[in-house]
Amino acid sequence: MRKIAKKMRAEVEFAEENKVEVRRDDATIKSFTIPFENFTEDMIVITNISLMHPNLHEVNHYPFDLVVRKKQKYLLTGPNGL
Repeated sequence: MRKIAKKMRAEVEFAEENKVEVRRDDATIKSFTIPFENFTEDMIVITNISLMHPNLHEVNHYPFDLVVRKKQKYLLTGPNGL
């Protein structure tokens, strides 16, 4: 048992010597604003979308009309919830 404990201590000492420091940037981001002009026109216009079939891996194109204006929000989710 003493031989195994000595071997384990040697391995732990070797691992401690070869430990790599991980840089951590957890600083809080300061408050900021993104300046933009007062848009009155459409911000985003989507006319068609392409979707891949999950089993056949074929891409299908569909007509799709979507216009995003100021203060409109849309949530796009997939099968895994993202």
